[in-house]
Amino acid sequence: MTVNTRDRDTLGQPPLLRVEVLGTFRWSLRGQALPTPTPVGIGALSYLLVHAGESIRHEEMEALFTLLAPHAADDWTIEAQRLTRFLPRPLLRVTSHSIRLTRDVKSDLWDLHALLDSPVTPEVLQRAWLLLRSEFLEGLTLKNRPIWNVWLRARRTRLRKNLQFVTEQLGMSSADPVVQRGGRSHREHSVH
Repeated sequence: MTVNTRDRDTLGQPPLLRVEVLGTFRWSLRGQALPTPTPVGIGALSYLLVHAGESIRHEEMEALFTLLAPHAADDWTIEAQRLTRFLPRPLLRVTSHSIRLTRDVKSDLWDLHALLDSPVTPEVLQRAWLLLRSEFLEGLTLKNRPIWNVWLRARRTRLRKNLQFVTEQLGMSSADPVVQRGGRSHREHSVH
């Protein structure tokens, strides 16, 4: 994965951890790609990213893991431990009460939210449109996890509405072939 210059810190270094969830899941540590986590790990990281650095209570994570992997729900910390194998300690803060991602984590989802919260300019709209063209966790569904898949579809629907708004602001039609080519892949592949 190439690191964009906007993804570099003030010393010109790549961010400590970069997580891409718009499109196919990818993550890298200091610019080096990491092995893809399990679908449960992807789900857990994505949930933490959606909650943008908030501390998530253990009870909420247990509920999440009940949806993602009922057989592992009793000890969700196993998956957290698998994730932390790849991550330096400061990135995933696990306490006796909660878990959260720290500010050293960068994400295309957080970039998008920053753009959508910015004053509207053609450049901001164009950058947001480029991010919104990719499906949230493209290709990921979890077999026999209907509640998780409902949450995932709701996130995707929300982002599609943002795409529609940005497309309209740019004066493009959703019927425009450029918008359709840059738009979403509606194919979803089941992951066990």
